Amino acid sequence: MGLPRKLKAMAIFVDGIHYAGECTEATPPTLERETEDYRAGGMTGPVKIDMGGKELTLTLKMAGHVAALIAKYGGSMNGTLLRLVQAVQADDSERVEGVELVARGRLVKFDPGNAKVGDLTEHEYEFALTYLKWVDNGNTLVEVDYLNMIEVVGGVDRVAQTRAVLGI
Repeated sequence: MGLPRKLKAMAIFVDGIHYAGECTEATPPTLERETEDYRAGGMTGPVKIDMGGKELTLTLKMAGHVAALIAKYGGSMNGTLLRLVQAVQADDSERVEGVELVARGRLVKFDPGNAKVGDLTEHEYEFALTYLKWVDNGNTLVEVDYLNMIEVVGGVDRVAQTRAVLGI
C-alpha cells in the first residue's frame, strides 16, 4: 500500500520571473480530446472519431495587485512563458519529487475579483495555451505544441507520421 503524493509546495514563473509568495492557486490545463460521433452502414452504434485536442488553459490566482501580469493581457498567442513547479511527497516517504508544467500562451482573461478594504484581494489570470509540457520527476509525460503539430504522449510522437506525409 502506498500513500498519495500530495502537493507540499509550488512556485510559478512567468517569463522567467518567480512570483514567490504571490500565487495562491493554479489550475493546470485539462487534457481532453475533441471527438465527433460517427456511424455508418453496418455499424450497430456510433464511435467517437478523434479530431485532435481541445483548447488548453492555465489559470493562476495571485494575491494582491501584480502589475507585471496585467501588462501581459493580449499580445502574441504564444508570447508568455509559464512554468509551474510543484513539490509533491507521499507521507510514507521522505522523498520529495517534482511535477513541472511548462507552457506558452496568451493572457486572455484578467479578473480583478472583489475589492474590499482589509481583505485579501485575489486576481485571476487565464492563459490560452499553444504549448504544454508535463514533466513528472524528470520524465516527460505529455508534450503538446499545437502550432508545430507536435503531440508526444508517454514517449510516443502521435503525429510524426502525419508531419512526414505533409512534409513538415
